[in-house]
Amino acid sequence: MGFEDADLILGLMLAYGMGIPESHEEAASHYLRAAGKGRALACRELGTMYSKGKGVPQSPAESLRWYREGAEAGDVDSQMFLGNAYEEGKGVPVSYEDALHWYRKASDCGSGGCKGEIGYMYEHGLGVEQSYEEAFNLYMMSAEKGDKWAGFKLGTFFEEGKGTSQSYGEAAKWYIASAEKGVVSAQRSIGRLYERGLGV
Repeated sequence: MGFEDADLILGLMLAYGMGIPESHEEAASHYLRAAGKGRALACRELGTMYSKGKGVPQSPAESLRWYREGAEAGDVDSQMFLGNAYEEGKGVPVSYEDALHWYRKASDCGSGGCKGEIGYMYEHGLGVEQSYEEAFNLYMMSAEKGDKWAGFKLGTFFEEGKGTSQSYGEAAKWYIASAEKGVVSAQRSIGRLYERGLGV
């Protein structure tokens, strides 16, 4: 980062009270200038501010506008937010095609969490032909990058034999990994396996 990033840096400092008093209004002003210089992170921060109404009026339309700017500039988190908006119809009509487009862009940039989101779409046949095998593979890639939710999904796939051979031992392994990261559903699932003496 250089001098051209001064507005972005100052915006972050103001938004999060890093060494100076917190001011969301002033942060938004600096983010707008940084976004005008093509700074993707500033666009994402503006998207979040408009989503929550922090320092700016709450506006789902403006939030999406800034997330889109950030996504098009290559910000992985903005791409994921945009994919989620299209998948769930948050401020835009539901479009699984657009959701997959943005999830895949984020995934191509290294987002392990987006592989899990794409896996969910394959599991449920949302915008793609349903495929438990493809969902399993995507959940595995995501879980191996540390995604706790994907780890829980792997546990269910191993327990039920969806997209892979049934294995209570593997199910327990993935449930434990996710449970240790705070996934309540995984905690319940490993408890159920212990109660039944399956794979543990």
